[in-house]
Amino acid sequence: DEMIKSAGNRISPTEIEEAVLSGDETGEAAAFGVPDERLGQAIVVVARGDGSEERALRERLRRELPSFMQPARYDWRTELPRNANGKLDRAALRASFIPVIHAKAGIDSPTRQPSIPLDPHLRGDDREGGQGRT
Repeated sequence: DEMIKSAGNRISPTEIEEAVLSGDETGEAAAFGVPDERLGQAIVVVARGDGSEERALRERLRRELPSFMQPARYDWRTELPRNANGKLDRAALRASFIPVIHAKAGIDSPTRQPSIPLDPHLRGDDREGGQGRT
């Protein structure tokens, strides 16, 4: 089951991927749910590109998707792996970014769930580094 379960919502990775690909910021992307202590799962998008369009992509998705469907993190790659049939190799993608997420979250044990740093807008902050709304 590839459904992402985040903050009590069931989210189709395909819906996220279609929204990401509907603009011209990247031509290829895959969405995944990764363990998150607060949300259950956070949405991570692995996309082809150098990340220079991430800000524009985040701004566009804030207009097009509800807050519970906003990706928490993007992982930019020069190319995405393919299987023998030429399709995106989702298993290889997942295996390649989970250790990176654990390292960035300071997790040395695979049994502990990371908490993905969220986009400040998803936390309800008015500005970068804000304390949130009161």
